[in-house]
Amino acid sequence: MLYTKIDRENKLAVLEADGPLTKEGFIDSAKQFNEYNSENGLLKGLIIYTEKFPGWGSIIDA
Repeated sequence: MLYTKIDRENKLAVLEADGPLTKEGFIDSAKQFNEYNSENGLLKGLIIYTEKFPGWGSIIDA
């Protein structure tokens, strides 16, 4: 699963994975980025956090 948090104060997106990365997880994150960008202007950055790489899920089939 890929969790997306938007740090509105610093205009950053923070992604945290706790399982294999999937196409659906990235699509969900992109929707959140687009919603933020349309209301507040562009994000300044993206942070991807994980303690260890969880592997690829359905994204390799994309």
